[in-house]
Amino acid sequence: MIAGHNNNGKSNILLSAEKWLPKIAKLAQDLEMSSLDRPILGDGVDVPEVRLGVALAGDNAQLLDSLVGILPNAPKPTDDVYAVLRQLVGSQALRRTDRAEDLVWFLFREVDGKLKRDGEQLTRLSEEFSGRDGLVSSLSSRLFRNTSDLTSNLVSVLDRWHSLIPNPEVVMVPPLRAISPSTGTPDPDKFDTSGLGLPGLLQALQAPTADRYRQDSARFLRINRFLKDVLEDDTAQILVPHNRGTVHVSLGDRVLPLENLGRGISQATILAVIATFYDGRLICIEEPEINLHPILLRRLTRYLATTNNQYLLSTHSAHMLDDPAVSVIRIGYSVGEGTVTEAALTPAQRARVSQHLGYRASDILQSNAVIWVEGPSDRIYINHWISQRAPELIEGIHYSIMFYGGRLIAHLTGSESDFYDYNVDDFVSLVRINRNMIIVIDSDKRVAEDDINSTKRRVVESFEESGAIAWVTAGREIENYIPCEIFNAAAKAVHKTVEPSAGDGQYEDRFVTVKKRPNKVGIAERVVETTGQPSGLFDLEEMIGRMVQYLRTANDLPIPAFS
Repeated sequence: MIAGHNNNGKSNILLSAEKWLPKIAKLAQDLEMSSLDRPILGDGVDVPEVRLGVALAGDNAQLLDSLVGILPNAPKPTDDVYAVLRQLVGSQALRRTDRAEDLVWFLFREVDGKLKRDGEQLTRLSEEFSGRDGLVSSLSSRLFRNTSDLTSNLVSVLDRWHSLIPNPEVVMVPPLRAISPSTGTPDPDKFDTSGLGLPGLLQALQAPTADRYRQDSARFLRINRFLKDVLEDDTAQILVPHNRGTVHVSLGDRVLPLENLGRGISQATILAVIATFYDGRLICIEEPEINLHPILLRRLTRYLATTNNQYLLSTHSAHMLDDPAVSVIRIGYSVGEGTVTEAALTPAQRARVSQHLGYRASDILQSNAVIWVEGPSDRIYINHWISQRAPELIEGIHYSIMFYGGRLIAHLTGSESDFYDYNVDDFVSLVRINRNMIIVIDSDKRVAEDDINSTKRRVVESFEESGAIAWVTAGREIENYIPCEIFNAAAKAVHKTVEPSAGDGQYEDRFVTVKKRPNKVGIAERVVETTGQPSGLFDLEEMIGRMVQYLRTANDLPIPAFS
């Protein structure tokens, strides 16, 4: 995802991918560049060099196998030839020195209006092979039946090796898209990504010929499932009238043109058809968010992730920033530097992207949900139980965990009414931090007949009033959900000088035989290393199920029927 302001160069990146990737991935000769292929900066500003690179991925063994694969089958490579191949695989001239990665880079730069192999890289490579001219010449002779000077021979080998780089077809999707009919017979192998001819294509997929039945009917079913998802209606069915003039949608006993469901639905459907129609492509989409509600945009993004394509998206929207499947690049522009890009890898960098797009802290939530717990050991247990039940939920993306500390609970409320009804200094209104809230509270009961204290009762009531979840442990503390044999083993491993003797009592103090200051975090870490699914003690499975369903709803994730 390439995010930035208007006129910062987002479209140029997509156009460059369309123009140059197919050529550079299968370089056969020097590539001509026009004046508009070079940066145009202000007067008196030095124009930077045009440089780019493509990479072949694999560990050393895989890269060596790929080199051996370009050799003729006969005669069998000699030990000297293998030595040259191994040296190429390990060449520092073909690696980036600023990071460790399993990539071999082929670099290019503009020279006299043509894109050629980077001379600096070739010089470094030739220096590495200094004194091995004869062996490189022998390798070149095996591959091409001719030899030349050392550098030329190395270039010939690099060209052949370079040809192994996967070269997906680039598909451009314009920002202006609309469903419209076309004349002539629809071709299920061709599709105009602007939406022209979409009714005919869908009709061909809906009623395919016998030889294409399996492939095309599966495509049609996938598109229809996407429509059911975005409309949240299992009865939704795509229909194409006999004249192929538009696309209809059946909803129960109603049939409406797709456009009548709103421009957002038709836009999402066009993009879903493109993503389904193509396979193994690099699809460049300008501004997929046009006319799409943020929820619809996230559902579209999830659908794209299920396909076998790669996507390059240009956007002004921040609504895809929290998707772990999306790599984010921030793009900016200045007169002195031109277009500048920066990978947004960390949460802080993604927050800067959001600010760059013009979003303020009051416009967005830092997390889609917050789970409030008393301390660090509670976080370990909660994260573990969530990951066992719903591994797709990721802390820091789908939810955050925050600590309130045991005695500080007296100053918290999950309601806005408390915040206004009492002295403003009395309470911290958690709902103002995030409206999707869960709080986990130890009951601290010693026997079943005990009640939770008035402070905890007030917090529980305020959370429930706000539609949030307040989980008061069924036992004394959260540790009472851990089977005693697992807890005792973990406690003994952490506190080696003490013999823990906790039982399975619902209101038993698990730490009474450990010591005055037990290492709760250490015990929790040891417990989760040795346990899988929640134990089933008391109401644990029920509460984790409620928590997971709440988090899925807060993140607009699908809720399985069994949840």
